[in-house]
Amino acid sequence: MDIKTSAAAFALAAIASACQASNSTATPSAPAPAQTVQANPRSIEEKLKEGMPYQQLRSMVLSSGWKPVVDLECKIQVIGGDFEERCKSGRDALCHVCEELPELSSCGAGGLCMLVFEAGTGDKLNVTGIGDITTWNKAPPTLEFYVQAWYFDGGQAH
Repeated sequence: MDIKTSAAAFALAAIASACQASNSTATPSAPAPAQTVQANPRSIEEKLKEGMPYQQLRSMVLSSGWKPVVDLECKIQVIGGDFEERCKSGRDALCHVCEELPELSSCGAGGLCMLVFEAGTGDKLNVTGIGDITTWNKAPPTLEFYVQAWYFDGGQAH
């Protein structure tokens, strides 16, 4: 028997004897919560492609456990300081995009938008999208919002 096997057997025996020695009249405690294993947040990086539809990236990122980073200034930064007046009628599709995409931070000239996600590890994924953000959830040929670039905090832009 090698040293690792011996050590494992010894540890197992110690645990078993401690369990037997415990007071059987003790109040049972709640089971310990299951440990969740954090996936490598950058494991999605190889799947990200420049020019891919944003809705595809979003679906992949969210299903991998990333969460949107909400920017409370989204409407001001996307629609403008007069967003309340502009959105009164409720007919402007741009007025709903901050709720539809809580990860949206800002949009600027030329249709460039910044979107941010955060992993449970604290890592952030910053995505630059380009095009008409109001089409992010449409099917081609109406879809006109695509991934231009992305980077992880401290990472290199792609």
